[in-house]
Amino acid sequence: MTKLSAVNSNQTAKARSDRLGLGSFEPPKSDSYSRQNVRADFFRSLDMLEQGVVSTLYEKAFFQFILFAWGRFSEAVPPPVSTRLEDENFLLELERVVKDFSASPYNPETRSFHPAFIELLAPPFGRDREMVLNHQREVLMMELLHPFEKLEGDLGRAFRNSKALQRMNGAEPLYETLLKWSQDWNLDADWCRDYAVASLCVWLSDRWSRWDETLLSLRQGVSEVLSDKLWYAYVDTSLPTDESITKSKSLIDNISSAPHFHFSWREIDFQTPRWNPIMSYRDDWVRNSEAEFITYLTRRKESGSSVPVGTLKRFRAARDEYLRQIERKAPRVGLVKTPRRWANEHLIWTARFQVQKWPLSKIEKTYSKPRKTIADGISRTLNFIGLKRRPDLRHGMPKGTRLSANRRIVRN
Repeated sequence: MTKLSAVNSNQTAKARSDRLGLGSFEPPKSDSYSRQNVRADFFRSLDMLEQGVVSTLYEKAFFQFILFAWGRFSEAVPPPVSTRLEDENFLLELERVVKDFSASPYNPETRSFHPAFIELLAPPFGRDREMVLNHQREVLMMELLHPFEKLEGDLGRAFRNSKALQRMNGAEPLYETLLKWSQDWNLDADWCRDYAVASLCVWLSDRWSRWDETLLSLRQGVSEVLSDKLWYAYVDTSLPTDESITKSKSLIDNISSAPHFHFSWREIDFQTPRWNPIMSYRDDWVRNSEAEFITYLTRRKESGSSVPVGTLKRFRAARDEYLRQIERKAPRVGLVKTPRRWANEHLIWTARFQVQKWPLSKIEKTYSKPRKTIADGISRTLNFIGLKRRPDLRHGMPKGTRLSANRRIVRN
């Protein structure tokens, strides 16, 4: 690789890493792909910085979710359990084991195993005695929930998001648990609860999430939410579309009615799919269209047809004018430029402040940045992802109370 090509490759990689959207423009709506990307990055930061977010979701909501999912998918209830779902003593025993990763199926208080646990553990015990003896709780959880592994797609469709869950009959207690969880962590927004619901679905169908508390994560749930968004309808028109998607499609149609970019000059006649500014970035389309055009010219030469001098220059001029027309028209039909990638440190500051309740003074000291820079980054991030700023932590005297002739209390 030449030095110049290496520089160009690095610049291209950097440009791609800075991108937040699918293309150069996007509809100005609350669930735009760029906003979804920042929200996802924020939750990934939470996964690294605050284990309590995921562990409390598991502890407070997962057992409820198991019972509710069994009510929706009776085929996922193991036979040893199906006849005991009305047995309060069994449910209490089951809750004890599910909620606590360090719990054992053997109950030291009663000095016994529940009969259902014995039935669940018997088949794996026959296959691998040592595994069951050394990992009783883990094997029990796998046997308890393994029928859900076959229902992964059905789970995602049934529990599409927190609003869908809220509308289901009998889901009020579970939804109230999720609501309180989100409020306790200053994540009181539907999109945050969507990640929670998706994570609960993942834990039902992913056996390793039940194996070890350190393997619990929100990351898979975040990925599920991103992949499920209706912006896929931009690509596949056979998917169901809502009003916002239909509007986005009409915006694209208004930008250019021609299905292709057509270049004709002398005996040259070339066309390529038009630039869709929502689905691709300008430089990607430029690079791909030029590569196609050069391939077209090469084939002409190989077939004995002439290529006039200056053809490539003419092509580039026509292409650039075509792009300028789209870029001028895009804002007129309601599109906005896709923002660049958020600085990762802003997401970390926001997680520290919003969720871990760090005061600005601690963030300033830890990250050695001016307080105004930190405060502005947090405010900008919270506004963009759609989270209400947590209440300031008030310590000591009311705001404005004098500590001395020249000092006032410092607030968060």
